[in-house]
Amino acid sequence: MLTGKEPFSGKLNKCRTVKAYLKTKYIPCFDENPLVPIWIDCAIKKGLRFKADRRHEDVLEFLHELQNPNPKYKSNHNAVLMDKNPVLFWQAFSAFWFVAFLISLVL
Repeated sequence: MLTGKEPFSGKLNKCRTVKAYLKTKYIPCFDENPLVPIWIDCAIKKGLRFKADRRHEDVLEFLHELQNPNPKYKSNHNAVLMDKNPVLFWQAFSAFWFVAFLISLVL
C-alpha cells in the first residue's frame, strides 16, 4: 500500500523452501517511495522477518511501532556513509582520487 509493490519484489510467492526465502532481499519502502518515513519501513521490515522470535510479539506491538516512531530506527538511518558502510566509503573515496590523479596526468 505504501509503494504499490509487494515486499521482496514479489519473490515470496516463488519460495518453496527456507533456503529460498532466506535468499530474498528486502527492498526498503523508502527506496520506492521517499515519502515513507524510515521508522515505518523498519517496523514493516521487522514484521516480515523469517524467524518468529525476531518479529513483533503481537499485532498491537506492530501497530504501536507504526503509530509511534522508534528512536533506534531513526538513529540507524541518519548515520554517515563511513559509519554505515566503511568499505563502500573508502572505495568511493579512492575512486574519486584515482580519477582526479588520471585527469591531472592528462592535463
